[in-house]
Amino acid sequence: MAASPSLVRSEDRDGYMLGNHTWDHPDMTTLPVSAQAAEMDRASAEQHSITGTWPCAFRPPYGSYNSTTESLAQQRRMKFWTGSVDTEDWKAEGSSSSYWVKRIISLAESEGRGQQHPVVLMHNAPSGDPATALALPTIIKYFRDRGYTFVDLAGHIRVQPWSTRQASQSAAQASGFVDVLYKAADTTLGHQWYNPRHGWRAPVAMGGQVAGGEPSVTTSVPGTIDALWQGADGGCGISTPPAAAGAASSR
Repeated sequence: MAASPSLVRSEDRDGYMLGNHTWDHPDMTTLPVSAQAAEMDRASAEQHSITGTWPCAFRPPYGSYNSTTESLAQQRRMKFWTGSVDTEDWKAEGSSSSYWVKRIISLAESEGRGQQHPVVLMHNAPSGDPATALALPTIIKYFRDRGYTFVDLAGHIRVQPWSTRQASQSAAQASGFVDVLYKAADTTLGHQWYNPRHGWRAPVAMGGQVAGGEPSVTTSVPGTIDALWQGADGGCGISTPPAAAGAASSR
């Protein structure tokens, strides 16, 4: 945080859940009470100085903790979290080889299988983790196909207020599902997706105004919504409000 305060402010502004992971990543079980407390407090104070907010979640480095760690986090009103599915993706050290991609996928699926609420641990280093990025679509499909919903650690489904360019580039995610990004008549951006087994899910407001440049989705009639989407077969379509009931037409 101290090295990249602008990134922390950007994450806070975009609605990411900012958590405490200690100041310099020690094994907490090797530290006395005062040192464990100092690790938490220094990290929290740094976040507050940058964003004006305090972390509400704590994750111990290496997943290593004791009763003191749990108690200190609780006293600071931070919920205690650690991963229950360890993909060990950091071991790829920036490699994008098929070996590491397959290994990450295998660990995510084998460890997550059967867990009611798996917490999947993955990394995004400043230098990049291409194997993680390449493994994600398969991992996401694996859990979605088994009825899981992706949420943050507070249990919220969060969709970030993307720019119009990002929206147009991300207008669909296939694999049997239909993801819809749309601009409503009030120019706000929203998201809705179709699951072949469960039908259309309720729209999710993404917040923010769609402005600047060519809009990715436009409304043709005041008070209506037009959505551009791409289906699992790769075809593009356009739909209006009846799409919420499953009606759509291809173009």
